[in-house]
Amino acid sequence: MSLLEKLSTPTKLVSDEGYYLLLETHRTYFRNHPTTTIQSFSGQIAEKYKGDFFGLLNYLSMDKKIQYLIMRMNDLYSSSDFTGEQTSILVPSSTEVSKVIATYSSIES
Repeated sequence: MSLLEKLSTPTKLVSDEGYYLLLETHRTYFRNHPTTTIQSFSGQIAEKYKGDFFGLLNYLSMDKKIQYLIMRMNDLYSSSDFTGEQTSILVPSSTEVSKVIATYSSIES
């Protein structure tokens, strides 16, 4: 089995440019939503994942579908922007994100 056969391909939704536009336009909404939580972690973990925000999110078991949104909610433009100095991040409610995505998907269908 080749490496390409082992890799999972993203869902159609995550491959859609409109999905990222949707998340960008709702960034402030999610930052200020009452169900958004703060996820804390140790300074050691922060240092370990310096320059690898997506690695940190994987370590924290964050859903891959919303990792881009979490990155943007925390004012990062790429995974490598994570300096390792922060020991907490904002995390949106998966229920609230699902509602927004479901609305988008129903309009786009």
